[in-house]
Amino acid sequence: MTSTGTNDAVFVKCDVNGNQVTALVDTGAAVTLIHRDVFNKVRCTSTKTRTTSCTIVGANNNPLTVRLAAEINLKLEGIVVNLEVLVCDDLAQDLLIGTDIFKPNKFLINFATGTLEVNGKSNHLVFKTSKEVCRVTSRNQSRYHLV
Repeated sequence: MTSTGTNDAVFVKCDVNGNQVTALVDTGAAVTLIHRDVFNKVRCTSTKTRTTSCTIVGANNNPLTVRLAAEINLKLEGIVVNLEVLVCDDLAQDLLIGTDIFKPNKFLINFATGTLEVNGKSNHLVFKTSKEVCRVTSRNQSRYHLV
């Protein structure tokens, strides 16, 4: 992935388990991922986790190490979404919001207004140039498989 020099990456500030995190909003990612270091900082004693063996690959076809799935509370402008994320050792971002939560939670990216709308409430987006590979798909036939 090469940067065009424009503000081509879309981020939103959110709250994860009571901690502020900046998340990449990635319409090319099939799953939502959180970096292991960030997860360890935001993890609560009541956080439910499970081991997983799914294989995730980045847009550059390099594998991403995922050994854990976890439930988190993602808060955007007063709306709390409970969701399962994959915990990744080598993610370039703190949190990557993928399409797996867009439709069920009625996320709407409005580029005209620069907002992410969640159930009718607006969250301001931050546009930045990002040279990291951000697109994520899955190779296996698990619930994370991209068709």
